[in-house]
Amino acid sequence: MLDAACPGEVFTSPVPDQMIEAGKGVDGGAGVLHIVKNYTGDVLNFEMAAELCADEGVEVASVLVNDDVAVRDSLYTAGRRGTGATLFVEKIAGALAETGAPLADVARIGREVNERSRSFGVALTPCTVPAAGKPTFELGDTEIELGIGIHGEPGRTRTSHGEAREIVRPAMGAIHDDLPLSGETLVLVNGMGGTPLMELYILFAEVFAYLQEKGATAVRSLVGNYVTSLDMQGFSVTVCQLTDELSRLWDAPVDPRAPLGPMTTAREEPLVDTPFFLAWIEEIATAVQAERDRLTELDAAIGDADHGANLDRGFMAVRQALADGPPGTHGAVLVLAGSTLIRKVGGASGPLYGTAFRQMGRTLGEPPEVALAELAAAFDAALAGVQKLGGAAEGDKTMEDALAAAAAVAVAVAAEASRPWQPSSTPPKRPGPSASSDQPASWGDHTLLGVITHRTA
Repeated sequence: MLDAACPGEVFTSPVPDQMIEAGKGVDGGAGVLHIVKNYTGDVLNFEMAAELCADEGVEVASVLVNDDVAVRDSLYTAGRRGTGATLFVEKIAGALAETGAPLADVARIGREVNERSRSFGVALTPCTVPAAGKPTFELGDTEIELGIGIHGEPGRTRTSHGEAREIVRPAMGAIHDDLPLSGETLVLVNGMGGTPLMELYILFAEVFAYLQEKGATAVRSLVGNYVTSLDMQGFSVTVCQLTDELSRLWDAPVDPRAPLGPMTTAREEPLVDTPFFLAWIEEIATAVQAERDRLTELDAAIGDADHGANLDRGFMAVRQALADGPPGTHGAVLVLAGSTLIRKVGGASGPLYGTAFRQMGRTLGEPPEVALAELAAAFDAALAGVQKLGGAAEGDKTMEDALAAAAAVAVAVAAEASRPWQPSSTPPKRPGPSASSDQPASWGDHTLLGVITHRTA
């Protein structure tokens, strides 16, 4: 199985520092394989961690798991989600790594497992994220949702409760439509956290019967709670079409138990700042704290219900980092703020906000004064960094719209005056983010908002 795991906050990706320490801790000189579920925050954080690991002399290869057929080719996700096939990849790739195979071969077998696996989930009830304290979505007493994600993301459709056969057949049909089932298969019937094991075995019997109808056989199987969604009642089915090599590696002996050890701590960085930028960051932190509950409530519409809590946690950590040492240069305080957000926020927000601050800091450098032209260049650098990392463009109704507006204002003001920037300076008002306020989002998780509005109308 795995040599190391990096847990994030609830429904939030881990941060690069965890991955770097884990990679350095388990690297024996042959490199490290990252197994990543296809969620935006996970992908961005693991990509950043891989770059930083390379700086530390650790070779990294990655396998992206995207087995969920429920949301294929959808506008509302960054590709297919990673679900139950992750467990298959971990076991089979881990077995090959145990033989001493090269990193490239281990990555190859992991990708093959992903390519030969498909999953589909069903929710009978929503889950409750601790940060929100209430269900992430609503289901009627007689409703179920087909195609649900493991974080409570929307599925394909809602229907009424039925017998096990009536629920299993649409799930298996979606899998069969995407990857025609035949031959020997490995099957996972996975509980979402609140489904009794007895009911999971009833579901497995229906899965087994469906496979037989299609000329396939479940020669290997797992039934239980493996890829869960807190207290959600429901299940997912994952099917992998086996080869002789995959069967042999699946059957290889394994002991998934690991000894407990001390947790690693975040690395310390110089804590430096100037009064203006310190006050600016404090204003941001205060605004985030005041809007925490509202941001979390808005984020609940797409299933995660963690955005406000994550941002607040990140900026509280920035406050603490800036309070722990004497202020220094403009650039260094912004780089520190960005690095802290990357380590503490998680999800997609950590890398994106962190990149914006870090790019601004690197552009400003260490001069004693910051001219308007230099500030404008810093905003441009932040915008370019976020666009490169996140892949969105201006007009997609993401944070890029606000950054682009800020950069445009900075450029306009810089063209009118060459005086040094003063904390009391007030940039002119601009239309900025409101230009896209009435448009549906076309990039990232918040494209889900349009679907949810339609679905619950």
